[in-house]
Amino acid sequence: MDASAQTSESVTLIVDDFGAQTPQTVDGATINLFEGDDVTATADNTVVTDTNGEAVATLDACTPLGVKVSKEGTKDTYQSHIVPEAGAEELTLNSVANSTETLISSLLGVSLDEDKSVVAGAFYDCAGDPIQNAQVVVRDEDGNIADSLIIRYADSTGFPSRDQAATSPAGIWFAFNLPPGDLTAEAYVSDGAGGHVLAGTSEVSSFADAIGIGSIYWGIEGGVWYPPSCLSADE
Repeated sequence: MDASAQTSESVTLIVDDFGAQTPQTVDGATINLFEGDDVTATADNTVVTDTNGEAVATLDACTPLGVKVSKEGTKDTYQSHIVPEAGAEELTLNSVANSTETLISSLLGVSLDEDKSVVAGAFYDCAGDPIQNAQVVVRDEDGNIADSLIIRYADSTGFPSRDQAATSPAGIWFAFNLPPGDLTAEAYVSDGAGGHVLAGTSEVSSFADAIGIGSIYWGIEGGVWYPPSCLSADE
């Protein structure tokens, strides 16, 4: 980590409507910022998007950040392990409409339990590029896999597909009907001998009737990945 890169930056936060047929932003969305990357804590700052779906906040570059995006008619969406790049001017976040979640679950053949949560993310290599042919499981804080857990993947276009048996070139995965609490998402890849090896994990906090986002990176435990702009020359 390059300590000189950890500077305070004025960043424009843009909230995108995830799953919209045409790209569009979300106005009037409340963004809670958690500087300690702990979305279960009290928010350190709160901003609301304007008519362009944008809000400005001061963020610490190269420092893990947690975010909650909420608005009436959408699912509360929590995203962990966001690391703003050094010199970043914009940061895009996601909002998921209730209707979008219903559509995605229908396309994937999943019946949602409102007492449980949805967790999603992608699986990336060390350069931040998606990895295909990986399988994901999610465990609770006791290391168990819930009987209610349903895993699905997106196709190469990033569109949810019930026929996708592992991550596609898009690298995106979805986990449905998880118990609320502290969860660990694990990505496994083939060991070349008929088995699988653990390739990375991400810690995700989940909440009932809400969505948690926590991507997984190859070789990283916990899910915090630092972009190249945050690293010193010898890292």
